[in-house]
Amino acid sequence: MSEAEDKIILATVECIEEYGINGTTIRRIGDKAGMNSAAINYYFRSKDALMERVFSTTLNNAFDWEDFIYTENMPLKEQLNEIFVFLSVKSIEYRNISRAHFYEIIEHENYNTMITVRMNAFLEKVFSEVKRKKPDLPDGRIRMALTQLAAATLPFFSIYANLFDTFSGLDMDRAENRAKYVKSLVETLAWD
Repeated sequence: MSEAEDKIILATVECIEEYGINGTTIRRIGDKAGMNSAAINYYFRSKDALMERVFSTTLNNAFDWEDFIYTENMPLKEQLNEIFVFLSVKSIEYRNISRAHFYEIIEHENYNTMITVRMNAFLEKVFSEVKRKKPDLPDGRIRMALTQLAAATLPFFSIYANLFDTFSGLDMDRAENRAKYVKSLVETLAWD
């Protein structure tokens, strides 16, 4: 990837964060990147191709197992806390890009998306880690627990993080509350 392509991708992410997916235009991306529309079209040919590259790049960054190798020797619950708290931080930090990843699912009930593929592949890696540490746990039980953990964290923090603030008394924009929430989930699920 060229320096210009990197600049355009970064500008696109910034635009999505500032204007949302629907408010992100080639003109706004160009303004942020300091380029004209023709230059963006030269590198990416279309807005759809650019968005596909942006989504691929951001998902690769979000679900890169290399970021979690340091957790492999942690006790299981500590490892799961570490992974899902990290993902929750990124979901809040990049809320609109996270929402954009779920847009097709929410808006059009289209589950044939990059996030579906990447999230499931990532969960397979987490499943392997759980299985390595707890080989006697039935596969179905592990998969159910990881599904619950993923569903209650990954889309939750980007889309619904503040939905229950009044009821729970927890502001999920605060890191310590997200960590408390994730830890509670990990503790509640059956790992023994």
